[in-house]
Amino acid sequence: MGMKERNRCFFVGDQDLPAYRIKTTRQRLEETVDSLVREGVRCFFASGIPGFELLAAEAVIRYRMRHPDAGVQLVFIPPGKGETAGRPQEDLEKIGALRETADQVLDPALYPELARPDTRRCWLADHSMACVTYFSHLRDCNSDIICYARLGGVRVIHLGKSAPEQGTDSKRD
Repeated sequence: MGMKERNRCFFVGDQDLPAYRIKTTRQRLEETVDSLVREGVRCFFASGIPGFELLAAEAVIRYRMRHPDAGVQLVFIPPGKGETAGRPQEDLEKIGALRETADQVLDPALYPELARPDTRRCWLADHSMACVTYFSHLRDCNSDIICYARLGGVRVIHLGKSAPEQGTDSKRD
């Protein structure tokens, strides 16, 4: 694994959040971003993939708006075409706005390891000290990226309803 940055965090989770969970998940994300910033995290990686990851990027943007002097940065990694295929126009517009709002955009053409979802997530885990997740199914809580992150010493904060495997932080319903 690569060099960890103590002030970096990434997000990974479900692409389809149940409508009845969005408000609660948004609130938990805002609380978690606030807590991580108090712990020294200043850089948040967001892919903008519709669902949890896009919701997480919006939480970071709201934090920056409320605390402009905190030095929090949003680094945007554009999702691939396959990751946005068939998504509503509203999601595509949010992704476009995210690209414009981010402090930095990591272009997959310049960073080939970011072009594919599996290598992108490993890169994120290699360059982060924390991972915030939302998975609605227990099997996803133990996905390869979560296991990979844990093995690399990345703190995993799980916001979903399902109980995470031992060794993760949990902020459950």
